[in-house]
Amino acid sequence: MKMCQAIAYQGHKVSLITRGIKNNKVNDYDYYGVKPNFKLYKLKINNYRFISSFIFSIYIYYKIIIIKPELIYSRHRFSLIVTRFFNHIPMIFEDHSPPSGIYKSLIKNSINSNIYKIVLISNALENLYKKILPSIKRVKVVIAHDGADPINKKIVQSKNINLKINKSKINCGYIGHLYEGRGIGIILEIAKYLTETSFHIVGGNESDVNFWRSKNMRTNVIFHGYVNNNKIPSILNQFDILLAPYQKQVLLENKLNTAQWMSPLKIFELKKS
Repeated sequence: MKMCQAIAYQGHKVSLITRGIKNNKVNDYDYYGVKPNFKLYKLKINNYRFISSFIFSIYIYYKIIIIKPELIYSRHRFSLIVTRFFNHIPMIFEDHSPPSGIYKSLIKNSINSNIYKIVLISNALENLYKKILPSIKRVKVVIAHDGADPINKKIVQSKNINLKINKSKINCGYIGHLYEGRGIGIILEIAKYLTETSFHIVGGNESDVNFWRSKNMRTNVIFHGYVNNNKIPSILNQFDILLAPYQKQVLLENKLNTAQWMSPLKIFELKKS
């Protein structure tokens, strides 16, 4: 959403084709805190892995026919099945992990078709890509680390989210998923020794929050649970110290270890706060 807003600010006409869960009545523009300066086409479908990806790809196919874009920018690997049918439209493909399985073949075939530029999030990922898919050398490769919008502290302070923080103490904050390798265990261990410091952990789905709460015996560790993306700047602004204790193995929800090539968005958000 924020990428589309940024591209639209440059004067381009942008349409985002995406998908979401059925019966979700959230206003997407408000949820991500972006201006509605681009069109949003959203297929509401429950996640059934392969089936939902296949249906979404068909949705993409028909939307491309209707929109008639001059350029396709995609971050959805499965969509490469249908974007190849539009080989007259130049395409930029962005990827966040090394290709494997069926996706390796899809990307290779698209490089031979309409992909003319590939965007990767780190130099380490580019090196892995070249070993796995040598044909990437045929296209221009751009390394674009993750980024974040600058935080306007005056606006943030006027819309502060009350976390009931005790300002008489030092407050450390972690914001993000609670998957394995994100360093939540490290935070709990540190909290044992820094008893006069408060540690705030913001984010995580309900099961992950409950898991880590069961491991926590410290009153100076507070779990706030998941919050909407547009509230993050206000929350960051309330902490004295911001934490990103990533470990040697940093897993996603699908257990993929991204430590070797990742470009953590949270690091850039912390730097901008």
